[in-house]
Amino acid sequence: MALDLNRVNITPVKGLYVYMPNTPEPHNCIVSSSQATALVPGDILTLDATSTNPHCPVVVKADVDDPIYGVVPHDALKNSYAAGEKCMAAIEGSYIYLVAAGAIAPGAELYFTSAGKVTSTATAGNSIIGTANTAAAANGDLVQVKLKFATTASA
Repeated sequence: MALDLNRVNITPVKGLYVYMPNTPEPHNCIVSSSQATALVPGDILTLDATSTNPHCPVVVKADVDDPIYGVVPHDALKNSYAAGEKCMAAIEGSYIYLVAAGAIAPGAELYFTSAGKVTSTATAGNSIIGTANTAAAANGDLVQVKLKFATTASA
């Protein structure tokens, strides 16, 4: 659980909202039937282009060059979402903890790797996930990310 109910501090975990009282409303979505592995907090999502569902966005785990729809936020009650299940997506403007792939400076524009970590190393064609709000010293550290999605030109 991310909230320490005996104290008033928050212990950061992957996918946890940073500023909970002012959090934008997460979007509800459905995990695509084509998603082979369960989605977990911190997974970066894209819309399933093959979906014909007219009532709810259908999502899959994004490849590094896909347009980003959102990020699976941490949920204290559920830690994975299989194909066909409802899940939430943190939207652009949210602040989320994500795992760094290496050292990151505050304010750096962030991309994501195939391992689902964030990096400030630009790669042509990779989608931009957002901006670092805090520093990360090394691979595996948590970094606060302001979600702001963009795509870059391919090489």
